[in-house]
Amino acid sequence: MSIFVTCSSAYSPEEARQKIAQADDRYHDILKHFWISEVGEPLEHERERAAEHGVTAKSGFLIQWNKEGGAEYIPEIPRVMYESFGRDKVLVFDLNYELIPPS
Repeated sequence: MSIFVTCSSAYSPEEARQKIAQADDRYHDILKHFWISEVGEPLEHERERAAEHGVTAKSGFLIQWNKEGGAEYIPEIPRVMYESFGRDKVLVFDLNYELIPPS
């Protein structure tokens, strides 16, 4: 079973890459158990979904558990992304594209 979340960010792809690098520096013990896709332009449905939640998506990426330990950190990913990007600059969606709200 593949476990992943999608993220839509109000930052440009380059800025989002910087935020991910900063998150990896700060939360490496958690993020080392996950694969983060290349950051790119958001897909149309991602833009629409983000707009429904008040965010203008300028970039998007996936985060997937790499299945090599660290399963206990799966629930931490939304918190890590919201803390790293800012709660009003990123949205984290589950497998069903339902928003995982900031805790």
